[in-house]
Amino acid sequence: RRIRVHGDLHLGQILRTANDITFIDFEGEPGQPIGERRILRSPLTDLGGLVRSIDYAGRSAVDTAIARGLVADADVADLDAARDRWTRRMQDLMTDAYLTAIEPSGLAPADRGDARLLLDVSALNKGLYEIRYELANRPDWVHWPLSAVADMIRPDR
Repeated sequence: RRIRVHGDLHLGQILRTANDITFIDFEGEPGQPIGERRILRSPLTDLGGLVRSIDYAGRSAVDTAIARGLVADADVADLDAARDRWTRRMQDLMTDAYLTAIEPSGLAPADRGDARLLLDVSALNKGLYEIRYELANRPDWVHWPLSAVADMIRPDR
């Protein structure tokens, strides 16, 4: 089942006020032709964007801490391991909440394993897009999606 999706959903597209949450910038992925942006897709496409955004938040925090000298060289591996645990936990919580919320709609596979597989494909697709984007716009950040994609395709993952 497919619906119209945001198409470029990440944490920066979600605004929180005291009483509400607002999603912004519904134009889709700016680099895609308008015809592609209008294609109906699985709602797990947007969840894949959010999952990737959580990974970016963790990697950004680690790089910022290192750049500011807040982490001794000897502690970088431990910090990165903690980032990985935090990222996975936040991704799992978001995924479980999202799948539970949309379950009555029938828009995602009822089998959680099937839903996770579809989400993994969406997140991998987003990660590959991010590599292209970062190479073109922020080459200093390309190591984030490169590392994430390498993790996603590792056989022991």
